[in-house]
Amino acid sequence: MSENSKYEIFDFIEPSASLRESWQRSINVLAKATNVPAALIMRVHSQEIEVFLKSQTDGNVYEMGERAQLDTGLYCETVMSTGQELLVLNALIDPKWDDNPDIALDMISYCGLPLLWPTGAVFGTICILDTQENPYSDLCRELLEQFREIIQAGLSSLYENHQLSEAKADSEKANQSLEQLVDERTRELQRAKSDADTSERTLHAVIDAIPAMINAKDRHSRYIFMNRYQADLYGTTPSKAVGKTASEIVGESHGNLTRAIDEEIFQTNTAKLNYEESWHDFNGDQHTLLTTKVPLHDKSGVPANVVTVSLDISNRKRAEIEALAAKEHAEKSNQAKSTFLATMSHEFRTHLNAILGFSELIRSQSFGPLGSDKYDEYANGIHDSGAHLLTLINDILNISAIEARKRHTVKESINIKDLLSTCLRNVVQDFENRGISLSLKTADGLPPLYADKRSIVQIVQNLLSNALKFTNQNGTVEISAFATDQEICIEVSDTGIGIPTDQLPTILEPFSQSHLNPDIAQEGTGLGLAIVNSLVDFEDGNLNIESEVGKGTVVSLTFPNAKPIESKQA
Repeated sequence: MSENSKYEIFDFIEPSASLRESWQRSINVLAKATNVPAALIMRVHSQEIEVFLKSQTDGNVYEMGERAQLDTGLYCETVMSTGQELLVLNALIDPKWDDNPDIALDMISYCGLPLLWPTGAVFGTICILDTQENPYSDLCRELLEQFREIIQAGLSSLYENHQLSEAKADSEKANQSLEQLVDERTRELQRAKSDADTSERTLHAVIDAIPAMINAKDRHSRYIFMNRYQADLYGTTPSKAVGKTASEIVGESHGNLTRAIDEEIFQTNTAKLNYEESWHDFNGDQHTLLTTKVPLHDKSGVPANVVTVSLDISNRKRAEIEALAAKEHAEKSNQAKSTFLATMSHEFRTHLNAILGFSELIRSQSFGPLGSDKYDEYANGIHDSGAHLLTLINDILNISAIEARKRHTVKESINIKDLLSTCLRNVVQDFENRGISLSLKTADGLPPLYADKRSIVQIVQNLLSNALKFTNQNGTVEISAFATDQEICIEVSDTGIGIPTDQLPTILEPFSQSHLNPDIAQEGTGLGLAIVNSLVDFEDGNLNIESEVGKGTVVSLTFPNAKPIESKQA
């Protein structure tokens, strides 16, 4: 048998009108769902290949019944010869398609599957084509496969009908009675109707199985179809949704919005593709939908219905927002570190220059032999600059040790009042020199705090240092302590310049500095509060900051009022 003669049987097979109508509806929906200009069912004959059915979509340049000779290089010929799926993303970049007549119609992208006769012979193809490069997503290819199964079911029916026709001919040759012939024809019609019903049910089953919200509405925005996926989300059933509006099912807010867009489609006779919209389900959860709405036309070309397909892209949107937040956080961290390095360069250079300058004056005895009061002044300058550098270095080492979990701590019973009194004595002179009032207030009967004493001292000293730095002359700073049944509380309050509200969320991050007063803000490492926060967290405590610009700041610390079982490494 020649390659073409095996197709001769198809010259004598004609699908029924109901089957053609079912197939026509299928490729119409296929073209709309995959958003391509053309979906085709191609039928092979002994010498030719025919455009058997075409989707009724804008941009479909193929003509119903149009035929071409075999061996002319069409995409469909490759599908028929291999019996497998063919996927062409862009024929313009593949020389093998240079002579393909489809390219002359600007159809440069193709995805097609073979349609097989139940005997295994190729009946034709089902395919979708595009005028632009199209990667055809997994969803598009799955839809094509599902619609192919619908057509295959019809071919099985057609094959049975053909077999019945041959049986009828044999029966006629055998002089069977007219009554038998009528009965056979009646059964044939019944089977054809059953096949059409089966195809319709299969089509609905496929649409119901797609994880997307799919529906069709009439001119009054009433549902004439809703797939099960959407019905489940709407808390109804496909049958109960028919005849109702979205407002009646999910409420006026979303209902009015979708009705307005439906009316726009009817008025403009133009599809609205891939736009985002929000919808809240009955649990109050917000869904972000990627929606496409397209008009379906009656025989006169007037829009009669609107088909809507919506994909839930909520997870993708959340991922985009999280990625953006992570990017912004990384940028802020890099900026803070850059600022920190610039500040450290200035701090180290200034104080090292002071140390070198003062020591050079002493070494050269510029003011005469050693013993002059000037040398004492310079020695004090060297000491102060060295102490400042040591403080900077200790801050850096402290935060590094805490982050590396290498700070050793020892829990012990601490008398809070004694510890706070000692801390105040160490700094009271600095406060007096600045004209700032410093006071301590502790509740009677304070229980001991079980914590690492060195950490608590460092916490209090850093907070007092911050209060001193940002409180103006004649201001007040108060440190207080009290206890509840479960917690021991320490508060440091000041009447200083305060912290802007927009800086509170980041003030505890390493290298973060307040920029309310630029002259003050650039002193130090920006690690003081970060160290405090890390140490408080390690002691299983909590830190809270309340501040108002121009009125002052209150830093509250709470620690558990319970003795820990063992010490740990920070």
